[in-house]
Amino acid sequence: MLDQMTYWETWDPFHEIRQLQEEMNQTYYDQPKETQKNSPLFNVWSGQDGLVVRSELPGVSPDNINITVEGQDLTIKGSLKPHETKDRERFIRRERKHGDFSRKVKLPYRVDPEQTEAQFRNGVLTVTLKRPQEDKPRKIIIKSEY
Repeated sequence: MLDQMTYWETWDPFHEIRQLQEEMNQTYYDQPKETQKNSPLFNVWSGQDGLVVRSELPGVSPDNINITVEGQDLTIKGSLKPHETKDRERFIRRERKHGDFSRKVKLPYRVDPEQTEAQFRNGVLTVTLKRPQEDKPRKIIIKSEY
């Protein structure tokens, strides 16, 4: 890499790390523009036991949300009903989205669908996905003889 640079001062040791991070983000989190139109945004984080996915879905009823796990894919579908106007009412401005939405996220590893839990509180959906016991990393103890 250094032989490609002409001046040492312009070399950035973190350039390749940022480039790799961007490629990973595109692989796991980017979706085509047409599927983002009515798609909820997700935060996904991982811990020792599994993953947590959180999404804000203001105005959506929990009865109108469908969550499925298949392999390493988590899919959240739902719909937001439009506000109905009464007689002699009309919209002056209408910016909030309504209609059907769907979002599929590729998970970094397999999860156990039987241990998946979902909570919906104050317009925020939290899905907790547990990693199967057999797939969890194990610490290997080194035996030594002196």
